[in-house]
Amino acid sequence: MSDYDESDGLIRCEYAWVEGNRLDPAILPPLAYNPKGGMQSRVISTGEPLLINDVAEQVKDSGTYYDVERDGTMRKVPDTGPPGTRAAIMLPVKHEGRVVGVVQLMSDSEPYTLEHLELAEALVTLTAQ
Repeated sequence: MSDYDESDGLIRCEYAWVEGNRLDPAILPPLAYNPKGGMQSRVISTGEPLLINDVAEQVKDSGTYYDVERDGTMRKVPDTGPPGTRAAIMLPVKHEGRVVGVVQLMSDSEPYTLEHLELAEALVTLTAQ
């Protein structure tokens, strides 16, 4: 889960769970909000969830994308090759109508469906209240 601070324009990792392993969020660098790019930034800009089943295509251009392994090893994508992630669901976390964060779900093997999106959206909505 990422936290978005409108005052400084940064997106920061607040919680990371990778393949059953909780990681220290401090290992992930803050990202600059970019209303014209980036999947998290799009979710923050629109306030709408995002379902992507072609992550490699989404991150093929330069940008700030990281592939994170369960041990915390990170590599910058696409500089070091394509991502291991195949599919992503990104959901806005809202407080009083404003987007204050993004929950990300990633799959290395299977695509996500609209049913996955709806279930995840329901869970995020419950936790954000």
